[in-house]
Amino acid sequence: MNFRRPELVWAEFPFTKLAGPESAIEKLGEELHWQYVLSFTLKDLLPGYHSLVVTVSEPNAKIRARPGYWANSTR
Repeated sequence: MNFRRPELVWAEFPFTKLAGPESAIEKLGEELHWQYVLSFTLKDLLPGYHSLVVTVSEPNAKIRARPGYWANSTR
C-alpha cells in the first residue's frame, strides 16, 4: 500500500488583519479588570434550594449572578 504525503501549504497572517481579535481581547481585559468574585460560607447548611440576591449601590453597574444554589445536608 502506497501512501502519498500531502503537500504543505503555508499561509501568512499579517498583524494588520488582527484588529478584530485585538479589539475583543482588549475589551475582555477591560471588563475583567472591573469584575469581582463574591463568596460566602454558611454556618447552618439547610438542604434544598436557596435564592441569592446581589445588590450594589452603583446605579449603572451590571450584575451577573446565578439565581441561587442547591444544598444537601452532608458536608
